[in-house]
Amino acid sequence: MRLPLLMCTALLTIALSHAQTAPVVTPRGVINGFTQRPAPSQVAPGGIIWISGLNLGPPEGIKATENPAPTKLGDVEVLINNRAAGVISAEPGRIVAVVPAETPNGLVNVIVRRGEQQSRAARISVLAIFPSLRTKDDKGFGELAATGSGPDVVIPASGFGTPGAQDLQAYVGGLRATVQAAAAERPGEFDVTITVPAEAAPGDMVTLLTGNRVANQGTWGKRAASLKYLPLPEGTPDLRDLNSSDLRGEFLIATGARDDKGCYAAFLFDFGKAAASRLPECLTTTNRNAATPIVAANDTAVLGALVGPPESAEVVSPKLLTVAPGGASATVTLPTAASLLTANANGFVAVAPGPPAKVYGIDPVTAEISEGAAVAAGGAGAPGGGPGGIVAITVDLGDGLNVVVSNPVGVGNNRRVVVVADNDRAAKKAKLAFLDPQNAVVATRDFPEGWLPLAAQPQQVQLPPGVNLPPGVQLARPLVSVFLDPPTRLFYVLARQGDNAKHGVVTFPLDPSEVKTVAFPDGWFATGCAAQIPLQSLDLSRRLGLLGSKTLATAFANPCPADGFLVVDLTNQTATAVQLPGTGQLNANAGANEMNDYMFGTNTDPGRNNVSDTLYALDGVSGAINRLDLPSGVTGFGNLSAIPAIGALIAPATNRVQGDGGLVLFDLETATAKLLPAPDGFAAVQIAGIFGTTRKVVGRGVKEQNAGSQFIVYDLVTGDASIIPNPEGVAFVGPLPAAAPGQGGGGAPGGGGQPGAGQVQQAVTLRSNPRAGTIAATAWNAQRRAVGIALLQVP
Repeated sequence: MRLPLLMCTALLTIALSHAQTAPVVTPRGVINGFTQRPAPSQVAPGGIIWISGLNLGPPEGIKATENPAPTKLGDVEVLINNRAAGVISAEPGRIVAVVPAETPNGLVNVIVRRGEQQSRAARISVLAIFPSLRTKDDKGFGELAATGSGPDVVIPASGFGTPGAQDLQAYVGGLRATVQAAAAERPGEFDVTITVPAEAAPGDMVTLLTGNRVANQGTWGKRAASLKYLPLPEGTPDLRDLNSSDLRGEFLIATGARDDKGCYAAFLFDFGKAAASRLPECLTTTNRNAATPIVAANDTAVLGALVGPPESAEVVSPKLLTVAPGGASATVTLPTAASLLTANANGFVAVAPGPPAKVYGIDPVTAEISEGAAVAAGGAGAPGGGPGGIVAITVDLGDGLNVVVSNPVGVGNNRRVVVVADNDRAAKKAKLAFLDPQNAVVATRDFPEGWLPLAAQPQQVQLPPGVNLPPGVQLARPLVSVFLDPPTRLFYVLARQGDNAKHGVVTFPLDPSEVKTVAFPDGWFATGCAAQIPLQSLDLSRRLGLLGSKTLATAFANPCPADGFLVVDLTNQTATAVQLPGTGQLNANAGANEMNDYMFGTNTDPGRNNVSDTLYALDGVSGAINRLDLPSGVTGFGNLSAIPAIGALIAPATNRVQGDGGLVLFDLETATAKLLPAPDGFAAVQIAGIFGTTRKVVGRGVKEQNAGSQFIVYDLVTGDASIIPNPEGVAFVGPLPAAAPGQGGGGAPGGGGQPGAGQVQQAVTLRSNPRAGTIAATAWNAQRRAVGIALLQVP
């Protein structure tokens, strides 16, 4: 039977009206409601989330009046891994909800339901504890939403987990503060009461810790930018390094070169007390080429160093000096002499070489000693731990398999896995090895027939004559990229066929299940000419990403051309290639990386070393590639820096020389680029520090004719720039620019010119401390002689 046209139209209208009421959650639309960090965001059970999209709530909006929040507000429901969440409020574009207390750790699905209609799932990561502080006007940066008069302030917080806040620590401006928390009458929130120390000042950073987790930082009140200054004490030699404490940028130690006895001249600058003095102790380290022996204890304002002179080339001494703001210092005597000092999440860590080797943990506040602390690779003067070094692990599986080519990854049950091969650059055989805590092999798995691990090919590095590595640290050799996917318990290894005809990933189940291979599309390869080939986790879409090339390369090259991105779907175990538009190419050795589930990289101008004119970004959620061209008036850029808090990248803008165009800001979410120009009178601007907590970038502007330098504070929200006046008698701050004809040279006494005998690196004359909101820099007069230390307090 044929329906009348009018009835068909009416039914279609009803159907469309019904379809339009279906809620839509944007793929990046679920974030922590307090931190406001872009997706992929993190939150704790009981924490507050914001959900953005379309048709999420009634046009007039609706708000819960009870605590705890109801799991159904009007017709709005939120399901987190199929568990009903409390709904605080709902309007068409946003829902505010509470993560269910029983939500397990990991990446979870968030679905909005209205009646019979529901949205597609979006994702957020859940951690057992993730403390989060509310900021003023819910901006996610700057001033905290603090209330109260006198020394006690109350800050709304969430994310303390279940059953609630325990073991709280708080600092204001790096100064220890009394703190307590209580459940608020508002759903999902706590009220944190902090007694502000008398020495703290408005605009100081507030740091809150619980369960070894640090909350998002904000400021107590606000301040204008200011530049403090302390003159060098009489007799100060050439300074080689500046070291501020982790949380109090006003408290720092500057060190000179190592002398014949192994001692570093050390000078304490306490801007809070407007005092500078020489430390009488011989501070030292076994690494003769270290720029400094100073180590900052994490999440405190305490600095430390081993006290010498060194007993031998391998051992320093059993004594450790710690210093803290207000003149507090302590000398700690270890049970045995140590060779290395570093820091972990719990404080200082001292390593005694033995035999047997021992590791001691030292509480930076109480000076209590414990044995068996975890060692962080690196430490004072150690090259290990970063891109240039790995901690050595010895594994011998027999049959020539004795070269560890991957970093160890914990897989639970006190087990770690590594890839072991017969060769670090061109393996002919390999296995996956499971290790116990003593690095003994408990099990192995074979690679699929015809497949082998694929290693990156960094340049060969030769140590300068006389340079020795600390015990247990070696220069990085080619590493094979690996990835553990917790939901599926699959371990991924970047791999190649023996003849390099195909590249892909091998998936090893952590149980005895079958090992499988996911090959990349025909004609696509990993960038074998790159120093690193990381497998980047794209959490929101459950994929892995890496740079890909349509040309096979097996040796290091710079530039290392990439034609696009390779994407591995962790759910359906497939791989696809996403080619750059046109004939575009990336340089895999020029800062390609991942941020906020965007993979990005730059092209290379063949006529200018380390200069690019185009940024490419792969949206890890949609799979689309965006090309971000430079603003008009700028021809190039280089040295990208990431600002995850706003999903942006920043770099010096280059026309003739680096930074002469100012700075260029790339917004990955909007796929746009904006110029932050060099102010009039400045020839170039270099990035001195990035301060995501207050949305500021500080540049060090060099005046025309290299006649001086000053700090320039750029506001990333407004785009405004503020030039900070230098103290009287100071012409330059930070590194000295090259002298113009007739100006004389750098490296004068008290300065930071060329390193002295036995020094491997240039002197460090500028240190940025984003956690404290400060930048410390050597201050120079017009004759290019160091005269003091300048400290910029960033607003």
